[in-house]
Amino acid sequence: MRKYAIALYLFLIGGILVGAGAFYKESHATWSTCFLVVGYTVDLAAVYFVLRTALKK
Repeated sequence: MRKYAIALYLFLIGGILVGAGAFYKESHATWSTCFLVVGYTVDLAAVYFVLRTALKK
């Protein structure tokens, strides 16, 4: 389980950023888009770490 700690933290950070982007969509469109893009990028990095760890020989 320790191997997946980085991915779990990245998913948590990405989820917070995506949530913030969705919350501020109406009032701050530029920041909202920035938070969404960074959040989804962090989530993709977490998927990469999970796959790299799972497929490691």
